[in-house]
Amino acid sequence: WAEDSKYYWGQVTSTPGCLCFPLSQWTLLFKGRTPNLEKVLSRHYSTTIDPKQSQSLRKGFKITLSQLVSTHKIKSYGDWSIATDLWIDALTFIMPWKESELQGYK
Repeated sequence: WAEDSKYYWGQVTSTPGCLCFPLSQWTLLFKGRTPNLEKVLSRHYSTTIDPKQSQSLRKGFKITLSQLVSTHKIKSYGDWSIATDLWIDALTFIMPWKESELQGYK
């Protein structure tokens, strides 16, 4: 995965039933890194989008790449628990054979 994380990112995020997990955090998982749990939690709760970059295309079309604003900070055990559950769900989605091991960490 780490050698071709973009390929696996595309495969997973286009799979029916893919979890609502931040795209940038999927990339971290494929690189073997820990996701930012505040971004995971914010994706779960946030509806605020911060436009980052716009590019004009031909014939009046414009593309804007956006990123979620981190609106929900981890302040309690409950926040941490929700974010960790979402992280474990994402790991289980890409590595179903590790489900029992991952559930043991809850």
